Amino acid sequence: MAPVTLCATVSGATTAELVAARDRVAGADMVELRLDGLADLSDETPAAVLAGRRLPAIVTCRAGWEGGRFTGSEAAREVILRRALA
Repeated sequence: MAPVTLCATVSGATTAELVAARDRVAGADMVELRLDGLADLSDETPAAVLAGRRLPAIVTCRAGWEGGRFTGSEAAREVILRRALA
């Protein structure tokens, strides 16, 4: 596997917008999928944003203290990230 040299960060207001932004990425080796701005964030979201991707991905769900917009509990954030890992 070649080393990753460029990671594009994408976000959206909804899961559909995030997937569309993910699919528009060009010229990057990897994509960061920001879940913390989604209005429709649910337990199914990680699988939905990872399905059908063309590039390796990192899923993030940043809390306010990380510069993100996730307002739920740390336990809820961990569940979301564990679902992405699975």
